[in-house]
Amino acid sequence: MSGKIKLMWLVLVVALLTATSSPNLKQQKGSPKLLIIGSYFSGNFGGVIERRYEVLRAFIVNYSDDTLKFWGTDCHPTELFSITKNDYVHLSDEECNNAEFEQLTIPPHRSLLIPLKLLIEKQPDELVRLKVEMKFYKWFKSNDFKADSKFHDPEILNDTVSLKYNKDGSSYALTADWDEQEQKEKLNLPTASFHLLTNEERKHYTITIDQNKIFKRTNQEYLYEEKEFFILPVTVHNDSNDTLRYCSMTCSWQGFYRIDNDAFEILSTACTKNVPTMIIVLPHSTHTRNIAFILKKDNQTKNPFFKVGLNINTSGSFFLYHEELYRYNIVWSNKIQFTPK
Repeated sequence: MSGKIKLMWLVLVVALLTATSSPNLKQQKGSPKLLIIGSYFSGNFGGVIERRYEVLRAFIVNYSDDTLKFWGTDCHPTELFSITKNDYVHLSDEECNNAEFEQLTIPPHRSLLIPLKLLIEKQPDELVRLKVEMKFYKWFKSNDFKADSKFHDPEILNDTVSLKYNKDGSSYALTADWDEQEQKEKLNLPTASFHLLTNEERKHYTITIDQNKIFKRTNQEYLYEEKEFFILPVTVHNDSNDTLRYCSMTCSWQGFYRIDNDAFEILSTACTKNVPTMIIVLPHSTHTRNIAFILKKDNQTKNPFFKVGLNINTSGSFFLYHEELYRYNIVWSNKIQFTPK
């Protein structure tokens, strides 16, 4: 076979492979994904009938550039979801006050949180591994979803979750469980109700550090083994004409700050009462926090430069999935050079 014929044959094969694989890649990229990320305990107590629930955080993630429209319900999850049959929990429905089924939408590159209530029939005392499946019906015109859904094939979305309990019924998690949850959180996208800072807001909300105002302190206020640490004043500027309000905590507010250099560590104080709060910064004014940090012994100023980031979340409330408050809307300060004195 001549070189010219070989070249033409190679081009033909590549073209055929591209034509065959492209639709699949496009479909995979645009397909929604179901992620089960953690759970929490809930219950109805004090009434005639007491109920205890393990509530799964189920996310439907829209990775596509288009708005995702599908059929959903806020009260009959058992019509669309199912879990592995077991001796301890089963998926629970709610009483419906509105329409049982409705059109739901997820904006491009966002997710939707659907709490799935598992009624605890018998307190688990071992590992309960569940496969969660959802019959995902993309939107079709209908006045009776239950009747018309028989003529439409759903896409099956699924994920798994492990619920671990001790012999006394207490729940626990291993390092591997936290690692798995962290990997899922990386696959997740901001929920549809979560406000991401706009470019205009980022122009108005800025952070500055004056490295000349860093000073050394020594006491037992912070939780770490050293006695010597440094105080770093971090200033939030609101250069807009409106009052800035962003989420924080009364005690563990340090969790919203981070340093982009692993040689340094932000310190936390001991908490006796820790509740959500809002930081208020009036128009064209500032708010300063003194952040305590240490220089790690195993990395003594090999890289003395760093910036401080703060999650500025202006949505005004803590969400059912409040972990995203610590993941998005990070505003970074100017870079400084730290020189221990």
